[in-house]
Amino acid sequence: MFKTRIIYKLIFAFLLFAAMILLPYTLTVINQTKKMIEMEESIHPPETEEYAELHREFVPELIDKILPFGIYTLVMALFFSLFFMRRVLVSLKELQRGASELKNGNLDARLEVTSHDELGDVTQAFNEMAAALKESTTELRKKDLYVNAMLDPLWVVDEDNKITDINPAFTRLFGHTREDVIGASVYDFFDDKNAAIIRSQLIEKREKGIPSIYEISIFTKEGLQIPVLISGSPIFTGDRVTGKIGIFKDFRYQNELRNELKQSRDYIETVMDSIEDQLIVVDKDYRIIRANKKALAESSVPPIGKFCHTVTHESDSPCWSAGLDCPVQKVFLTGNNYTTTHRHTGPGGEARYHEVVASPVKDSSGNILHVIELLRDVTRRVRHEEVISLKNRELLALNSVARLLSRSLKPDEIFAKVLDRIIEMMDMDGGGIFFIDEFKKDMICQYHKGISDEYVRLMGRVRIGEDIPGRVAVTGQSITSSDISRDNRIDRSVIKHSGIKGYCCFPVRGKEKVIGVFCIFSHKAHVFTVEEENILSSIGEMTGIALENIKLYERMKQLYEVQRKRREEEHAQLLSISARLGSALELKGIMVHVLEIIKESFRADFAWMLVSDTDGNLVLKAATALKEKIDETIYEQGVSSIEGYAIKKGPPSVINDINSADRFYVYDGIRELSLQTAVPVPMHIGKKPVGVFALYYTGHRDLSEEEIHFLEIISNFLAVAIERSEYFSRAIAEKDLSEAVLESVADGIVTVNDSSRVLSANAAFRKIVGRLSISPVGIPICDLFRYSEDNIDFRLLLGECLEHALSGSSTGREGVLTTAYGGKMSVMINSYP
Repeated sequence: MFKTRIIYKLIFAFLLFAAMILLPYTLTVINQTKKMIEMEESIHPPETEEYAELHREFVPELIDKILPFGIYTLVMALFFSLFFMRRVLVSLKELQRGASELKNGNLDARLEVTSHDELGDVTQAFNEMAAALKESTTELRKKDLYVNAMLDPLWVVDEDNKITDINPAFTRLFGHTREDVIGASVYDFFDDKNAAIIRSQLIEKREKGIPSIYEISIFTKEGLQIPVLISGSPIFTGDRVTGKIGIFKDFRYQNELRNELKQSRDYIETVMDSIEDQLIVVDKDYRIIRANKKALAESSVPPIGKFCHTVTHESDSPCWSAGLDCPVQKVFLTGNNYTTTHRHTGPGGEARYHEVVASPVKDSSGNILHVIELLRDVTRRVRHEEVISLKNRELLALNSVARLLSRSLKPDEIFAKVLDRIIEMMDMDGGGIFFIDEFKKDMICQYHKGISDEYVRLMGRVRIGEDIPGRVAVTGQSITSSDISRDNRIDRSVIKHSGIKGYCCFPVRGKEKVIGVFCIFSHKAHVFTVEEENILSSIGEMTGIALENIKLYERMKQLYEVQRKRREEEHAQLLSISARLGSALELKGIMVHVLEIIKESFRADFAWMLVSDTDGNLVLKAATALKEKIDETIYEQGVSSIEGYAIKKGPPSVINDINSADRFYVYDGIRELSLQTAVPVPMHIGKKPVGVFALYYTGHRDLSEEEIHFLEIISNFLAVAIERSEYFSRAIAEKDLSEAVLESVADGIVTVNDSSRVLSANAAFRKIVGRLSISPVGIPICDLFRYSEDNIDFRLLLGECLEHALSGSSTGREGVLTTAYGGKMSVMINSYP
């Protein structure tokens, strides 16, 4: 834009001012002159034309005279204006220069005061203003430098909570530029929760002139939330709050540390509470400062702040004062871990045993601050150790008896030794073993020690239910007495007056009942403990099991003999069946005999065999009855029959009531025999079904696994035999067909073996050699040709062909043969290996 200089304005103003003065003056002079001439003319009219012309030229001449004067006046006005305006212009230029330097940042610019008028005052005021501006600008620059150098973000907020200024750190941390935030509301950078927090801080504190510090999360430009700590202060203008300033401290690291500390603390507390054992932390004064959930639950009083000996031992003095190993004291003295077992008092006052593991808690310098005690309840373990100690004694005794019982299966060898071992183990003087006789309902003493044979013959038989052994046999409960002669529970017994004092009678238990009684005695008083009673009871059970094992062994021997004989019979039956099946190629004649053997072996009432034909029908192959139905179709393909179901299912099955099995169709001939149980056994060659044979019974019949397995073996034999028979039948048919074809061939054909003997010959060959009625089979082939000189070459030719055939190559030759009729013919001989 064009800028007009002030000097031109001043010159123009002076010229205009001069023109404004000169122009009215000139016009006034001219007008007055005209009026004077007109007046003069009115008074003295011009006398001559020259005089009138003079009057008319006077005004223009006057104007011509005034014009130079006007120009002179303007020029002088210009010079005077320039002269008087120079000083003003110099002062204004100086002010302009100083202002430009201030504008360009030169706060040291100063103007020289050249006058003592208003311009001088203005210049002096400019210098003072520049000095004050420099001072304030320096302070502002320092403050701005401080603000810009701050690592923490800062914003300034006005009375309407709108942002008026931020520092560069605000942009670096949050990504918002000055253009983004200046004039924006502070609430635009927070979610609802954090906006409520900052609103309460601004309203409740800073608007009241109270500074505040609080934690909050602010949105970055990317939409993320950063946790910060805001230090907010009000800005006062006089007594009124005109703004707020907030300094942000990036609190992410501190927040992470705090969260980690919280998580670590929570994790430690969780770990402590997850420990199933009690855990307490004890200080140097033996006071509990920490405890896990288990310790809190197990304590009858809140343990925190209490002495450890008060909580665990219910004692007012430390446990070391009572002579116990104090784990806390040991750890503080030695600085090492210490483990011991203490007897404590439980919440209900019961005795509890705890294994205490004490460990030191040290600072970075190695000084022990506290002691951690882990109290593991080992009450059950201690109780178990006591029980195990008792059980070990029982096991030693039982093992010794068990070794005796397991050495032999002969009663006389083991029971006498067991009785001796019991008497020795219990420190008794004698005893006996009574076994129950089920038929006579009494008990007999079969083994004894410490009593005479005569006494045993007289008193060694006791009725069941009588005397002490008989009562034990009935009740199955042991009877013990430390002194039977004084025992009021036993009033009627021969033993009571026999001089015996310590007495014990306990049962010999089998699997389901009492099978005998052990009796041991001593001539002196003996108190039988619970442990001893348990040992004797266990020995009684072991002896009963051993006796049953002996009986079972004897029974197994008998069963083995029966089974062995049965196996021999089955083996003989299999041999008979396999011999019959293996020796016959035509099964029709022997299949009925095979079925009869199976029927008798399994005590069946009826047996038959059905074979599958090419159409899937079941054809009767053999039967112990219904002989007129052989080779007749019994069940067509698709009919649901017992035999058809067995072929599809696979393994043999037992159908106990064929009349109520509605899903099966039963052949009418079977129904006429009034049969009830069917046992169909399928016959397969690999996966190929061959047929089925079935056993029928008039009553209910169950087969054992061994019998079913035996039937499966027989079915395999029968399947192979049927397949072999069918193959043989096909081979015979094919042989007959091939022989018919050979006989019909017009050429002579003969086969010989490696000894050159004839195996077969057709009619044409027999005719050639002249043996139509006599078979040439078995005769050397060369002997079939008549000897003559003409046949020598032919014999050689035949021998050469045979050699070629035996060597594995084929050949064809021609020769001349003299026939039996004396004629000659040309013969083509072909030999094939």
